[in-house]
Amino acid sequence: MKKEDSRLILSISLLCSGRNKDEMIKCLDSLMTIRRRMSSEIVIVDTGCGPDTKPLLSKYADKIVEFKWCNDFAKARNAGLKECSGEWFMFIDDDEWFENTDALVDFFNSGEYKKYGSAQYIIRNYTDFDGKGYEDAWSQRLMKHVDGLSFHGKIHEYLVPVTGNEAKIKSMIHHYGYVYKDKTGIFKKAQRNIPPLLEMIKAEPNNAQWRAQLIQEYRNIRDFSSMEQISNESLEIIKDIDQRTTNLFRGMFYEGVLIAQINTYRYREAAENIRKFLSDKRNTEKCNVGLCYYAVNAYWGLKNYQNVFIYAQRYLESYSEFSKKEDTTIDDLTFMCGNIFGRYKVLYCISRAVAAGVRCGNISVIKDYFNSFDLEYKDEPIIPFCHGISYAFANYDFDQTFVTIASEMCKHMYLRTLLMDEARKAEKEKPSQFDKLVDVYGMVDNNDDIYLLYLRLIYAFRHDRTRMSELYGLIFNYVVDFFDMDSKIWQMAEEAQVDLKSLFKATPFIKWKRSIDLLFDKHFDEKTDVVNEIAELIKGDGDLRFEYFRLKASEHYIEKKNDKSLQATMLNKYCTDCVNFYLKIYRPELFTGDTTVLPQECQFAMKFITAVTSEAKLKPIDYIKMLEACAALYEPFTDAVKTLILDYGRKKTEEFEKINISDGE
Repeated sequence: MKKEDSRLILSISLLCSGRNKDEMIKCLDSLMTIRRRMSSEIVIVDTGCGPDTKPLLSKYADKIVEFKWCNDFAKARNAGLKECSGEWFMFIDDDEWFENTDALVDFFNSGEYKKYGSAQYIIRNYTDFDGKGYEDAWSQRLMKHVDGLSFHGKIHEYLVPVTGNEAKIKSMIHHYGYVYKDKTGIFKKAQRNIPPLLEMIKAEPNNAQWRAQLIQEYRNIRDFSSMEQISNESLEIIKDIDQRTTNLFRGMFYEGVLIAQINTYRYREAAENIRKFLSDKRNTEKCNVGLCYYAVNAYWGLKNYQNVFIYAQRYLESYSEFSKKEDTTIDDLTFMCGNIFGRYKVLYCISRAVAAGVRCGNISVIKDYFNSFDLEYKDEPIIPFCHGISYAFANYDFDQTFVTIASEMCKHMYLRTLLMDEARKAEKEKPSQFDKLVDVYGMVDNNDDIYLLYLRLIYAFRHDRTRMSELYGLIFNYVVDFFDMDSKIWQMAEEAQVDLKSLFKATPFIKWKRSIDLLFDKHFDEKTDVVNEIAELIKGDGDLRFEYFRLKASEHYIEKKNDKSLQATMLNKYCTDCVNFYLKIYRPELFTGDTTVLPQECQFAMKFITAVTSEAKLKPIDYIKMLEACAALYEPFTDAVKTLILDYGRKKTEEFEKINISDGE
């Protein structure tokens, strides 16, 4: 592409390997939104593009620099820098692309750039391929093109010298380069990066940049021993230096020590180091905020809730102050291992402030921080947050605010599950706390959880029995296996004289059938009393649901009977009742011809009746074959029918032997 202006303001240098053609085109297209709107040029450093990619580059590039890759990023970038002639220089990779370049173009076209010597824009590093998880960070990618400007470092290269003030431009690029299909990718990258970093540190032992990058690489592969070692060595090297840049790196080295100790469960050592680190007057304000975050981690591990609460509040107060004057969602690289005000860290400290605060007697902490917590968040902080809320409900005097909070949390399935799990534990282990939880959850108007309905039922039983029928109706509609519920539910119904028969009749038949099937197939042995009570309750009532209950009860008794003669009698009656029952549900024409649309037990009953009524007309072998077909049709009666076949075989054998004896005489 031909230059439009000999007096260029901006040169854009792109390292291009062509490994991902789609991302490369996105990158180049986004750069053209700069190229077309301001005095600029695009210089592409080709580090190994294939023959199908090279012709494409010429459509975008003002210059193409061929570079033979030699595992040295600084050399590759310097090759591009050498060919750039703009007043300012910007560098980018071919797996990055701009969302919108308006702010960047305005920065130059307005002349604003003349006040500065360098500038940062935002890089969004994604943490998953779906683009849902990401971290935003400021990245210094633009520099005034002064004499001697060059890149330094085989990897994690940076530009020197940096001159003048630094601007922040609200343009953002997307980057998926740190997303891996599995942990193998992380380890491979670390194995690639660690050896050259060690070589670079050996050549420049006082270069804090290389040391900070090495700390991050060790953290990525969870080599906490090496991480702690290099962090302590680095702190020793800079212990007597008091300079702005060095003080920034000092915070990163603190972080390396603390992450290593906390991840190896050495919480006491970490807490002692935090006290020492916080006493250093050279620390930046944000460094001390970060140390407070790690203090919350360490003291939480020690279960020192008083200190957890103190440091969590310090962190959150600082977060509030910084949020008033800057966009705290964008990492300014105060620490190497993520934004100190990143979403996870903020929610972590809120969750610990709540969980520790209520244990220290501070109930107001819930009101202070509840609205600041993201209830949609499903990472680790949600667990102690819920535990803290539940602890308050169970240990403090009732407050109507508790009901409001519980109602809001119970709208979210994951939170509701966590809260109900805590209530279940209290029911088993701490009755007095359980009673307080009932007083809170009993007033929550939510029908989406069976255990929550159970708590609401207990509350109604204690305080307002007129609502019990409504709640039982909700339970029967909500729960599939409602006969497996706690026996306390049935006891309360009996004591409160709830009209269960009417509620059973109001239950949709298909739901009733499923629940009865589960009662007899899965829970009969431990629910015999429930079966007997239901049988007594519905005696003489011809409702379809109750007929099915009696049919299922007959099936169960036949299956379990040891008296073979009685079993045969019951089986005959069952089959007649079964066919008559399903004649009330299905159209008569379905009982002739192809009957496979009918339930299996009905198909069995029809075949069995046909076999029994045809016995006298059939040869024994044909009769046995008909019974064998029945045995294969419906598993609950397989053994019973096989027993009938054996009995029939013995009977026929005895008859045959008598005939032979008679003939012999």
